[in-house]
Amino acid sequence: MHIVCFVKTVLIIEDDRDTRAILSEILAGEGYEAVAVDAGDSAITYLGSHDPPCLVLLDLRLPRMNGIAFLQWLNKQEQLRKLPVAVLSALRVDTEKDKEPFRDHVVAVLRKPFTLEDVLELIESHCGTLPGTQEAA
Repeated sequence: MHIVCFVKTVLIIEDDRDTRAILSEILAGEGYEAVAVDAGDSAITYLGSHDPPCLVLLDLRLPRMNGIAFLQWLNKQEQLRKLPVAVLSALRVDTEKDKEPFRDHVVAVLRKPFTLEDVLELIESHCGTLPGTQEAA
């Protein structure tokens, strides 16, 4: 079973206001709907009342509920079991990707500072390209 995304929504879980704003603006400019929250508990509230996004961009160092705790919660949610998560962090977690709690949802780890091209490529690979955004051949 795959999560069907009719709206190309990306959930950004990032406590840094500037990073949230920049990612949201760039994604909106690319035609995606960006929903940005500052912590894992806010993401849980969002996911409880909306259709799942096509991708979650997750920072690990967050207030109130950090990224690890969010992944642990996500791993227990049967209805979200196929939700892909990309970790965006200054922490070195590349080697943790195949371990709990990363194993079930984390599809990529981008180390800060990451490039815009890397983020957009990752989003396109999980959300698809949007009509009118493909480059002319």
